[in-house]
Amino acid sequence: MKRFILVVLLLFLLVFVILQAAKAKVGRDLAQPVQERILTPTPFVPIDKNQQVTNSVFVPYWAVTEQESGMEYDQYIYFGITPTTKGIQNEAGLQRVESFKELVPSGKKSLLALRMVDSEMNADILSDKAAQKKIIAETMTFAKKHNFSGVVLDLEMSAIPFDSLVTQISEFSRDIALQAGKQELTFEMTLYGDTFYRVRPFDVKTLSQTNENFMLMAYDFHKSRSNPGPNFPLKGSKTYGYDMEKLADDILRYSSPAKVSIIF
Repeated sequence: MKRFILVVLLLFLLVFVILQAAKAKVGRDLAQPVQERILTPTPFVPIDKNQQVTNSVFVPYWAVTEQESGMEYDQYIYFGITPTTKGIQNEAGLQRVESFKELVPSGKKSLLALRMVDSEMNADILSDKAAQKKIIAETMTFAKKHNFSGVVLDLEMSAIPFDSLVTQISEFSRDIALQAGKQELTFEMTLYGDTFYRVRPFDVKTLSQTNENFMLMAYDFHKSRSNPGPNFPLKGSKTYGYDMEKLADDILRYSSPAKVSIIF
């Protein structure tokens, strides 16, 4: 009986040690930015000081009015249309596009944003190839019909970056980019400003292969759930853990300066 109890205790101790080791391993993995775990950084790319700067403005469908702001931008981004697993929703974003187009000055570019801000819905879409195909086709049709010059993917996910999810996002982004190219539309995408600081399921190196511009959301520092936080501090990594300088260093390891914009 004593021998049996001893064996049970030894087995329990062994299982405990294995679980603690696994827990520690997961903790270390999740503490690292996703790119450090799945990518090898490319050499730093110096910034071309002669590079032309493009000023853009996001115009949300719920803020479209008949009055222009009086300030003219290089391009106007309509934010935008929203998908479900059944395709693009027939909601206000879809219906107010003509009002938006009336605000865009003649000769200026306009881009169409595909708004994917619901993590649960996004997960369903990313696991359904048929739904993705329908969403992409309807997005391209809508963009061409209303004379947009490009598409912006705003895919926001609050999830652990398992390899399967990272791959799904990369493939979905690639498929949109390929179809946009066939329609002679540009393709850009937004990206969390804290992608490298926190655990985010975005393989930036792979995404940069088909993406023409990363729009870094530099207003979500220290996010609270799904709500935007304050703008990133220019300096202050010792106090806040991260800042704009580190963000610039990180993104330029995976993308050229010509393919990066900052959103405030």
